[in-house]
Amino acid sequence: MRIAVVAGGPETELADLQSHYTEDTIFVGVDRGTIYLLERGITPKIAIGDFDSVTDTEWKVIESAVAQEHIQRFPAEKDETDLELAIMWAMQQEPESIVIFGATGGRLDHFFGTISLLMNKDIMASATKIELVDKQNCVSLYGPGTYTVFGDSGKNIFLFLLSRIR
Repeated sequence: MRIAVVAGGPETELADLQSHYTEDTIFVGVDRGTIYLLERGITPKIAIGDFDSVTDTEWKVIESAVAQEHIQRFPAEKDETDLELAIMWAMQQEPESIVIFGATGGRLDHFFGTISLLMNKDIMASATKIELVDKQNCVSLYGPGTYTVFGDSGKNIFLFLLSRIR
């Protein structure tokens, strides 16, 4: 199973969601990302967040399109970000892979927060493959180990070592 998490970053940076769709893909809408999915004719299995970035009209659209038991609405003031809550839910499903959209563009604090979140020891120790995808980039995170890297002809590949101070 593959889980596609769609966050509410700038829509102009959002990759083509349909090209990442397979029959076993489960879509998760995160806050405004739920609207992005619905506008593309995709009903998420679950909608997660405080929904502070949607209008009252958009909230009504979400409520009418997503079954009430598949909406997890949280208060705006909480310890976790909306994306963190969605990733925690996704990890509990034990998918083969998680692809995160709408989390790389716009604000650098959000981008670095996402990278930091994905460096969580439980996430890094998991066998789940995690990617951040936007219109121009695909960032794959791998835990400690040995890997063989194959590049697509004409594309750039950059490798960065990230580590946490313990």
